[in-house]
Amino acid sequence: EQAMETLLSSADPWLRSRAIYAVGALRLHDLAPELQRMEPGADTATRGAIRMALHRLATEGEAEPQSPAPVQIGMGAGVG
Repeated sequence: EQAMETLLSSADPWLRSRAIYAVGALRLHDLAPELQRMEPGADTATRGAIRMALHRLATEGEAEPQSPAPVQIGMGAGVG
């Protein structure tokens, strides 16, 4: 959590975006206020990532939709 908080304040937009994603994916509820603070001044893409992370935090108990694996995906068994 402390590492994500540090990355959220990074000057590097890529690091910040990864931290925003991680807050939602790892369900780091204590960092939700930091995301809410960042949202008003964020660019469009960052604002979307923040909203997605906050949505994940708000819907913690709900199952997220999963896409099935493509039928043609090779698992590498017996190949070689």
